[in-house]
Amino acid sequence: MKVNITCRYGEISKSHPHGHTGIDFSFPEGSPIHAIKSGVAHVVDYGNKNIGKGVIIKHSDGSKDIYGHLSEIGVKEGQHIYAGDELGLTGGTLGTPGAGHSTGAHLHFGMKDAQGHYIDPSHHIHGILNQAKEHHWYDFLTTVKGVLYNFAVDPKGWFYEQVVKFIEGAWIDILQNCISALPFCAIVGGSVYILVNLFSKKLAKASFISTVIYGMIMSNMG
Repeated sequence: MKVNITCRYGEISKSHPHGHTGIDFSFPEGSPIHAIKSGVAHVVDYGNKNIGKGVIIKHSDGSKDIYGHLSEIGVKEGQHIYAGDELGLTGGTLGTPGAGHSTGAHLHFGMKDAQGHYIDPSHHIHGILNQAKEHHWYDFLTTVKGVLYNFAVDPKGWFYEQVVKFIEGAWIDILQNCISALPFCAIVGGSVYILVNLFSKKLAKASFISTVIYGMIMSNMG
């Protein structure tokens, strides 16, 4: 799963003329979001304004974490949340009920100190990005169908697009995707090897290698 920072803390734009109060991450719509710290949940819904549907978690020291633009909320008001608990799913675009002031599916993550002042949440970026890595394999599986369809409909166009992406510098993203997908591909490949090895040792080795290579390729498609 590719996750980019689309708006940083303090950034001034048409949407945030007074400075952005958090960090926006471009998660695909429907991605599960997990709490990075424990605390008590406060559920909000500002409709098509502000962060729309969201969860604010208050910690024991009085500070708060804000998770906004959720399409679904999986926790209740006043519920005690532990680090790692799923809070809900990322939302949609402007006009979607509960999406808030948003032009695309993303997560707004903000923080307030114990005095209620917004603070830069940059030191928690890795905690958010690790969520994307945890769901990389799920994202990989859900894109396979679309890739196969595009290839079947227009194989020449599909191949041309991949070549152009590579030439334009996408090889860096390709390498990163391969590194992220390698552990998952190895696990799946190992499972295939064990199963096929019951019938043929030579075929098991070939199956393992082809499964890993296939996974590397598919992790960069879609």
